[in-house]
Amino acid sequence: MLLRPLAGLLLLLTLGAAAATPLRGARDEERPLAAAEDGDLWQRLQRSDALWLPRVEVRDDGRRVYRLRRLAGDPPLDLAGMQALERAVDPFAAERSQVRELLDGLRRHGVRLRLGTPRRSGALAEWEPRAQVLRLRPDALDQGHRGLARILNHEAIHVAQSCAAGGLSRPPQLLGIPRALPPDLEPVLGSATYALLDEGARELEREAFAGQATPGLGVRLIRRHCPPVTAAAAAPTAG
Repeated sequence: MLLRPLAGLLLLLTLGAAAATPLRGARDEERPLAAAEDGDLWQRLQRSDALWLPRVEVRDDGRRVYRLRRLAGDPPLDLAGMQALERAVDPFAAERSQVRELLDGLRRHGVRLRLGTPRRSGALAEWEPRAQVLRLRPDALDQGHRGLARILNHEAIHVAQSCAAGGLSRPPQLLGIPRALPPDLEPVLGSATYALLDEGARELEREAFAGQATPGLGVRLIRRHCPPVTAAAAAPTAG
């Protein structure tokens, strides 16, 4: 899956590892993704949560204008909702819990989580079934817990698609979950980014797009389709 930020808002763009064309490009040095409680990278993630808080602009006439960064597919948030988010003591506790649950679930089922440059240009994340690696570009953590929860949920759906096809290392297949997209995500699949995808690969992306905003969906699908690995087997690939 490819993820890249667009001007003005964060739009998740995906390109599944099931595409017929092979992944290309040299891979930079990678390292395991640390546990969520460890390391400077995770402190950076927490600091980035501020990107998702409302910004208040006071105009010359004294009016207060709220601006809020949103993810494609998010429902609109009214003034009362923005003010509640502004006042919340821990506004992204739910997303932080989702990130930890996704990381724990992926590791428990044998996925190797790595920080490194994906082999597709511009990607923030990708699932590579052959290597059983979910790769995150380090600056994906600059999306905060809100953005990272969406990224990981999408990739977890791709992982479950592989498991449904016979195992982590298998090319993904459709899971049969709903594939209807919100209107602002529909044009993504018609963009030039997907020009080389065949219809099957496009539908795999549609399925992951449709489910990525549903909290807990990726973990539930992994538990349903992927057998857990033993502690001894998981230890060498916990990253």
